[in-house]
Amino acid sequence: MSSKRKFWILVAVVTVLAGLLLAASWTTIVRERHHLAGWLVEQGSGQTGATQLAWYDLAHTASPGDPAVGLSLSQAQILHNSPGSAEATLKAYPDYWPAAVLRAQLLLHRQDYVGAQQALRAVSGRSAQVAYWQAVALAEQGSLAQAQTVLAGSTATDNVLLEQLLRLAVGDKVDVVMSSSEASKTLMTAEQSNTALALALYRLGLLNTSERVLVAITSPSVPDWQLRAAIALAQSAPNRSLAEQDYWQALLLEPTNISLRSELLTLATALKDQSMINQVNALVAQLPTR
Repeated sequence: MSSKRKFWILVAVVTVLAGLLLAASWTTIVRERHHLAGWLVEQGSGQTGATQLAWYDLAHTASPGDPAVGLSLSQAQILHNSPGSAEATLKAYPDYWPAAVLRAQLLLHRQDYVGAQQALRAVSGRSAQVAYWQAVALAEQGSLAQAQTVLAGSTATDNVLLEQLLRLAVGDKVDVVMSSSEASKTLMTAEQSNTALALALYRLGLLNTSERVLVAITSPSVPDWQLRAAIALAQSAPNRSLAEQDYWQALLLEPTNISLRSELLTLATALKDQSMINQVNALVAQLPTR
C-alpha cells in the first residue's frame, strides 16, 4: 500500500474518531444543561414573584429547547403579569400540547379566537384538554354546533359537561348522566333556567356564550343584569360604562337593593360619572321612608 493511500486512510479514521468524540461531547453537554435546568426549576418552585421568575429564566437560558422548562417559565411570567412574554415563550413549542393549551388560553383571554384555534391545530387529538379548548374557541365565536362536534365522544368530565351545557344553549336537552357528582349538580342547576345556564357558562370562562344566553332572555331579572355587568367587567379590556348601565337596569327593578346601589355608585365614581351618581341619589330619595 502506498504511503499516500495510508495517509488518506489515517485522515479518514482521525476524522471519524473526532466526529464521534464531538458527538459524545455534545450529547454530554446537552444532558448536563438539561440536568442544570431541572435543578434551577426545582430551586425556583419554592420561590414566588420576581425571584421565582429569575430562577426559571436561568433554567430556560440553560436549556432553551426543553418544553417543560419553557412551560414553567411561561406560567411564572403569567403570574408576574407578563402575558406577552409568556406567549412569546410558548410560541417556541408549537408541538408540545401543554404549551399550546396555555398559549390558547392567553389568546382566548385577548378574544383572539382564530389565533387560539391555530395554536391548538398542531396538537389536535393529543389530549382531552386540547379538544376542550378547541371547543371553547369555537363556542365563543358563536359556532356552538362545531364546538359540540369537537367534544363528541369524549369521556373526560370537563368535556362532557361543556358539551351538555352547549346543548342547553342551543335549546336541546341533556342526553347523558354525569359521572362526577359536582358536574352533575352543575348541569342539573343549569337545566333549571337560562339565568342558571348563563352563570354556569360564565364560571367556565365562556363570556360571549354566557352573554348570548342572557341577551335571549325576554324579561331580564336583577340576577341577569348583574351577570351581564360581571361579564362586561371580566373582559380583557373591562367595559365599565356598559357594566354601569347594566347595574342601573338592575337597580330600576330593585331600587331598595343596597348592594346594587353600592356597586353602581362605586363604578360611577370610578368613571367620574356625576350624572349617574345624581340619578342613583334621586332614585333613593324617591323611596318611602319608614
